[in-house]
Amino acid sequence: MKTPEEIESALNQMNGTECYYLYTKGFKLTDGVKLMAELTGGFWLLDVIISYQGNEKRLDPDFQVWTLKVDGDKAIVYGKNDIENVVVQEIEYTDFPLKEITVWVEGDVLLLPSER
Repeated sequence: MKTPEEIESALNQMNGTECYYLYTKGFKLTDGVKLMAELTGGFWLLDVIISYQGNEKRLDPDFQVWTLKVDGDKAIVYGKNDIENVVVQEIEYTDFPLKEITVWVEGDVLLLPSER
């Protein structure tokens, strides 16, 4: 397993994407989101994000910002439109190696902010 510093360094190099990877329920992952999930074991985070699509009517289907904030072995996932948190989900246990990660949803694509 890579250190948090190594993971952040790898993710900071993601700029744009060369490929889109079909994930689940018709959603696609960019190179950076796929790499993040592989390096962190964070596919569960993608599943959390996708689980709210279409179920939470206050979420904008065109653009959303999702942030995972980790504190020890607990975490909170925030999903928001523009500036308003629409979703706040507590995660009782995680071994996610980073203190924070942000994933954007644009339509049916999950991407890192640096990939836009």
